[in-house]
Amino acid sequence: MVVITVELLAILGSAYEALGNPQKAKKLLEQALPTFEKCYGPSHFKFARVLVSLGNAYKDLGNPQKAEELLKRALVIQKKHYGHDHFEVARTLANLGNVYRDLDNPQKAKELFEQVSPVFKKHSGSSHIQFAKLLVSHGGAHGDLGDHKEKKELLEQALPIFEKHYGPDHPEVAKLLADLCDVYGALGSVNKISCEPNERPNKVQKSHKNFSSLIKPGKNPSEV
Repeated sequence: MVVITVELLAILGSAYEALGNPQKAKKLLEQALPTFEKCYGPSHFKFARVLVSLGNAYKDLGNPQKAEELLKRALVIQKKHYGHDHFEVARTLANLGNVYRDLDNPQKAKELFEQVSPVFKKHSGSSHIQFAKLLVSHGGAHGDLGDHKEKKELLEQALPIFEKHYGPDHPEVAKLLADLCDVYGALGSVNKISCEPNERPNKVQKSHKNFSSLIKPGKNPSEV
C-alpha cells in the first residue's frame, strides 16, 4: 500500500512539473523520494526516475546547481541499469545540457546535445517533436556561443516539426519564430519567414493574450 501511494505521488509530481507547476512538483517529489529510496534502494532505476523529475523541477525553479546535482546522481544509476546508449540516459543528458546553459556553460551543453542527438533521432525519428525540441536546445547553445549561423540552421530544421505538431498558430511556434527573427537580425540575412510588424509571430501573439508571459529572454521555446 505504501509503495502504491508513493508511486502515485511521484506520478502526480511529474505531472505537475509537465504542467508548469514546478513548486508543487518539487513538494510532492521530495515527499516521495525517501520512500522510493527505502523501498527500492538508492541504485534502483525507479529512484533515478524521481531524481530526474525533481532535478527538472529545481531547474524550472531557478536552481540549476541543485538540478545538476540530482541529474548527475540519476545518470550514474541509469547508465548502470540501461547502458550508456539508452534513450532514458540520452534524455537525462539532454536535460543536463539545458541545466548547463542555465549555468552559463554553453560549450558543455553543446557537447551533450551533440552526444545525444543520434540517440534521439534513432529512438523518435527525425520528424518527432522530441527531436525538434532537442534541435532548439542545441541551437540555443550555439547561439550562446555566438554561432548564429548554426543556430539558424537548427531552428529552421525544427520549425516545420513544431508547426506540424502544435499547429501554425500555437504559442510554442510563435516563440520559435521570434527566436528565428532574432537570429536573422543578428546575421543581417534575408529571412525565410516574415518578421515585419503584424506578421508572424505577431499574428500569433495577438491571438494569445498571455503570449508575452510565455517568452523568457535567453530561453528556448521548448525544452526536451
